[in-house]
Amino acid sequence: MLDRCRETLRGYGDRAAFVGSDLAQDWREAVGEGYDVVISMNAIHHLETDEKRAAYARCLDVVRPGGLLVLQERVAFDGRFWPHIRTLWQVRAQDEGTEPHALDADLTHAQWLEAERAGGDKPETLELQLGWLRAIGFDPVTCFQQLADRVVFGGLRPG
Repeated sequence: MLDRCRETLRGYGDRAAFVGSDLAQDWREAVGEGYDVVISMNAIHHLETDEKRAAYARCLDVVRPGGLLVLQERVAFDGRFWPHIRTLWQVRAQDEGTEPHALDADLTHAQWLEAERAGGDKPETLELQLGWLRAIGFDPVTCFQQLADRVVFGGLRPG
């Protein structure tokens, strides 16, 4: 996946930077600051709760005033949505002609969430993460897109 990212960014020349780092550590010095946009895809939901909040705070530090943070992550959701989310995944798999998602399995919401966490995912709710972004200093914050547990969200650094 990292090689694919490097290859994709290569076409942007010096307008884009790829920096590999342990997100649980302080990576700001390696990255620098003043970015128009900071994008993280499918990485932060693997961190522990306090590490997620710290990573978001570091993002505020490296994006320029007026700049944008975009996060594409997996999120936890209220278990009452479970039957509907399973249906969304089944329809999506049929429409795309892909293999059924793990949500097709005969699991309860609690069993599914436990299996996700056992596999290294540590999703938090979208509402909680949007609240963290606000508290850190991003304003406004929003959800750009959501399909079940897959969400694109973020915020602007004021200024």
